[in-house]
Amino acid sequence: MKILSLSGILGYGFNEGAFRKALKKNIDVIGVDGGSTDPGPYYLGSGKSFTERQAVKRDLDLALTEAIKRKIPLIMGTAGGAGGEPHLHWMVKIIEEITKENDNTFNK
Repeated sequence: MKILSLSGILGYGFNEGAFRKALKKNIDVIGVDGGSTDPGPYYLGSGKSFTERQAVKRDLDLALTEAIKRKIPLIMGTAGGAGGEPHLHWMVKIIEEITKENDNTFNK
């Protein structure tokens, strides 16, 4: 099984050229962590993400679009930075925007 790990944290960025090169290796799954405990408890308690929305959307747009196109899973841990319910809803909104903007659909 070939797994492509985007970066340590979604929204921290990754090199698009390297990403596209890795995709040529017929990967089976794309994975990324969406957060960390490093920033401390503030983000979990406040419901805010410590990563910038625009940066998260950029990373996720590239990865999700390719995962859908290739019919492979995209697995993300700790959604939205701290992984609480508000963070999960924040990520869902971003995913919905991306799928709408790119006219993507998920297989059910």
